[in-house]
Amino acid sequence: MTDDLLARAASTLRELTDDGWVRARPAVLERTLRVLRGSDSVVGRHADGEFRAATAVLVAEIRRAVDGLTTVRTQRVSCSLADGGTLEALAVEVSVAYGSSIAAVADDVRTAARRAASETLGVTLQPDQVVVDLVVDDVHRGPDTGA
Repeated sequence: MTDDLLARAASTLRELTDDGWVRARPAVLERTLRVLRGSDSVVGRHADGEFRAATAVLVAEIRRAVDGLTTVRTQRVSCSLADGGTLEALAVEVSVAYGSSIAAVADDVRTAARRAASETLGVTLQPDQVVVDLVVDDVHRGPDTGA
């Protein structure tokens, strides 16, 4: 019975042509390629000791945290590692909503990035341990400007 079901499923798949498949949007493909690229590993800690996480995972968590801020859109996040794989610095490039206080946004981004990194790696990262460099490379319409 299982062999019959498998044979029918394989036969159905063979009948499908390229036109029968749903095409993925370019943005989905780009995101997939970013995730599938190799990345360095960064050292974290949990109750049983040390572990390593891909920097791509760390970057994704930081991006999610920064994107949660209402006046910011994340453009790029990168990590710098010290010898041994410990996190040394983060660089976050953002677009800021027009009319926002850059100083306040910078504080919010640094706090969100450091918090996300701390939660992901299981360690409390202080400002003197991990530098968070911020680059504002764009300005966009914010929630208060009707966009």
